[in-house]
Amino acid sequence: RKEQDVNKTRTITLAAFVLSLCIICIMLFRGSMSIMSSLLIPPLIAVFSLNQKKIYWLYVTLGLILTVSVLFNTQIIFVSGYILLALALRYLMAGRDSNINTGFFNSAAYIILSMAVIILGIMLTEKVFLIPLHSMMLRISGGRLVVYTGIIFVESALIFISNIMIFKLLFSKLKKFMMGVER
Repeated sequence: RKEQDVNKTRTITLAAFVLSLCIICIMLFRGSMSIMSSLLIPPLIAVFSLNQKKIYWLYVTLGLILTVSVLFNTQIIFVSGYILLALALRYLMAGRDSNINTGFFNSAAYIILSMAVIILGIMLTEKVFLIPLHSMMLRISGGRLVVYTGIIFVESALIFISNIMIFKLLFSKLKKFMMGVER
């Protein structure tokens, strides 16, 4: 019984820590710097989900969505994408032993998913919140689809590499703490 209470306390502590870090990322990285959130939030959520019951993961993601929708409503579309990337990182890239599978198929699928998250985030943010992200990207790319796609691809590759590196780093640092948490 006492060990179970300790495990629940660890889980709640880790959940609060992850949720706090995600919110801090969103607070700090706004506007053109918001890509930094995509480098940090998916691996944070993915590492948290490794040894957790699904309900705890659901609480963290719902807490993040609710907090962002109240405090940073224009970021809700991208945060939903970050949660999707966290799911992909956890279930597509991380094996049962938490080793990252960076095979061609998994890596390509993650990069394509990252591209889709960025493109949908840009377009939906422009349509829903009238923030001209898509128009700005068209101006940056000179109106050329190849350049636009290239920019999105480079951002997605950067997200992929960063997410993998941060996932490995976080997992190695938190492994001892997390292994005591109930499954």
